[in-house]
Amino acid sequence: MLSWQGLEFAWNASAGDSPALRFADLDVAQGAQLLLRGPSGSGKSTLLALIAGLLTPKAGRVVVAGTDVGALPRGQRDAWRG
Repeated sequence: MLSWQGLEFAWNASAGDSPALRFADLDVAQGAQLLLRGPSGSGKSTLLALIAGLLTPKAGRVVVAGTDVGALPRGQRDAWRG
């Protein structure tokens, strides 16, 4: 299962001048398929990095198989990803 709610990310959040990417809430059931499609720069790779725990969301949460990825400390995210 994969889901995210209220998910936002900004590349330069501390500067405050970068617009946030906002992703519509989504729930993907176990065994279902999801297609990410969009023009260059629309946030596809950023979303994948958030799901993998490589990036930390500015707001919201990503849950993969019952684990809130963004809530894990960096070291635990690395171990979870491995």
